[in-house]
Amino acid sequence: RDVFMEPPRKRIRENSTSGVCYFAGGLPLNRDNGQWLERNTRLERELAQACQRADAQQRERDALRLAATEYQALQVRWTGDMQALESVRTELAAARTELVEERQRREHAEAGTLRASVRLSTLEQLLAQLRPAHSVGEPEKAISAGAMSAGR
Repeated sequence: RDVFMEPPRKRIRENSTSGVCYFAGGLPLNRDNGQWLERNTRLERELAQACQRADAQQRERDALRLAATEYQALQVRWTGDMQALESVRTELAAARTELVEERQRREHAEAGTLRASVRLSTLEQLLAQLRPAHSVGEPEKAISAGAMSAGR
């Protein structure tokens, strides 16, 4: 660091009894030295504070850069996740449509099966009414009797 040095002032007189030198303006050298020392101390303190602030700002800048990098990575991940979500939503909509269609086909098939079952039951009842009730062996007798009468 460069230290600011005040340029020397022209001596006006010297007090021989006290040994204090006076410059233009009448201030003794010791007072000038004290003021310079106070100013120098204040400036060094301000410089130290400025260095601390600069270090803190550097740390904050580094933290912000890290946060910005993480933010960008999260944005990329979020974009990918949103695309995946949209893909899953599309698949879900297609699956729901397919499910509705399959449910309708199943209900239609069940209704057709029920109609066929009712029709079969009705036909079985009609067939049972049209056939005479025979015991086991009677159908053969009826057939042979029918054949005999056909032969006469």
